[in-house]
Amino acid sequence: MPSKHWPRTATLLILLVIAGGCSSAVSPTPPPVPPPTESAASGVRSPSAGPGVVATGIAIPALGIDMPIYQGDGSTVKLGKVAHYPSTAWPRAGSLIYLYAHAQEHNFLALWKAKIGEQVRLRLADGSTASYVISRIDAKVRWNDLSWLDPTPTEVLRLQTCNSYQETAPRFIVEARPVVQASPMPRSTITP
Repeated sequence: MPSKHWPRTATLLILLVIAGGCSSAVSPTPPPVPPPTESAASGVRSPSAGPGVVATGIAIPALGIDMPIYQGDGSTVKLGKVAHYPSTAWPRAGSLIYLYAHAQEHNFLALWKAKIGEQVRLRLADGSTASYVISRIDAKVRWNDLSWLDPTPTEVLRLQTCNSYQETAPRFIVEARPVVQASPMPRSTITP
């Protein structure tokens, strides 16, 4: 009979392997990730975990970051690309979006210079853009702190990179919240 701690233990092992992506360690074969499903109405692929619109790119103009996003496997990341963590949401799904990349030039190294209030834009598969503003920066997240992967009750974008090449070194996480668009004022129904 599997232990009730198995999901957390498996996630901890996956995070350790992601840490290996920040070093030169070779990762074991990752667990299979369910394939995305396609919405018949929009033709936009979303994770099998729920609705949302797939993000195809990320731009943080103040940091010079402009990279493509792909569906990650939770254990490795390709140089020059940003991985979407399996089982986390996509934009407009109303929960946690978790993206990770290497702390190298032309990757997420520039995240180390992020500042509260800077804009983050995600290019979406439907041709639109989701905008966020950086609201929190935590430069020393314990490598085994899994709470950062927990679903959130509202949409939150978390970006992760490494602090060093050691597998158990703290993680660098930037959190951003959606930009709230002001609604146009309704026309007055009162006649003078």
